[in-house]
Amino acid sequence: MKQKYLSFLFTLLMNMVTSVALAQSFEADGIYYVITSTTEFTVKVTMPEFDYDSVYENSSYNTIYTGEIIIPESVVYNGKTYKVTSIDAGAFYDCRGVNSVTIPNSVTAIYPDAFWECRPASVTVRWNTPIDISFSNLSGRILYVPYGTKEAYESAPSWGIYFEKIIEGPRTCATPQLSYVNGQIRCSCETEGVKYLYSISPVERTGESTDGIIELGTTFRVKVRATHEDHVDSEEASIIVNLEQVGDLNGDGTISVADITALVNVVLGK
Repeated sequence: MKQKYLSFLFTLLMNMVTSVALAQSFEADGIYYVITSTTEFTVKVTMPEFDYDSVYENSSYNTIYTGEIIIPESVVYNGKTYKVTSIDAGAFYDCRGVNSVTIPNSVTAIYPDAFWECRPASVTVRWNTPIDISFSNLSGRILYVPYGTKEAYESAPSWGIYFEKIIEGPRTCATPQLSYVNGQIRCSCETEGVKYLYSISPVERTGESTDGIIELGTTFRVKVRATHEDHVDSEEASIIVNLEQVGDLNGDGTISVADITALVNVVLGK
C-alpha cells in the first residue's frame, strides 16, 4: 500500500508544481477545494494533506471521503462564490468507501488518477457531451447520464468501457439563471413551465472585535432551484444580495432579511 502511496504522491507533486502560488485550500460541506483562479473565482476538488499512518490506522483504505459524494457547481468561501471547474489529481485517492459520485457540468477537467482505487457503485454526470476521462481512473458499475445522451456516452472513448451499465436519466430542469437588476432578483430557466424553490441564509463572516461589539451582517445568499412535475429538479443556483441594495421593500420601516424574502416573493409571483 505504501508503494501505491508514494506513486500517488509523485503524481500529485507533478500536478502541484503549476499551482503552488494559488494553493489556498478550504473545506465546505465535507469536500476539500483548492483555489485555481482568484480573478475568475474558480476552484478544483482536491485531497487534503493527511498523515498516512493515522488515516490507515483503523482502515485498509482512505476514509477522508466516504459515502455519497455530491460535487456542487459552486461553493462559497470568505463571502465569495467560486465555480467548481475541475477535479484534482488523486482527489479521491484510494477512497474505496465512496458509494456514489455526482459530478456537475461546471467541471470541465478531471486530472490523471483523480479516482485512483476509488470504485463507486454509481456515478452520475450532468454533461450533455462526454468529456475526456482517459487517465482519471473514473469507473463504476452504473453510469447515470442526462436524458437523450446514452448513445453518446456508449460511443465515447473511455466511458463505454469503464462502466458495466449506462442508464439514461429522466429529463432534468435546466439550472436557473439569477440576476439582480433594479431592485429585483430575476429568475429565468431554459426549461418551460418550472416553479422556483428558494432559501435565504446569511453569508458567513469571520473577523475580530477589539471592543467586544460584533455588527450583524447585511449580506445574504439566495439559493434557487427549478422544479417541474415531469422533470428532475435542477441543480442549485445562488446569488449574493446586500440588504443596503434591497431597501425597505415590505414597508415595515426597517431593512431586514424580511425585505429579501419580499423581494424573492415578488419575483416568483407570490
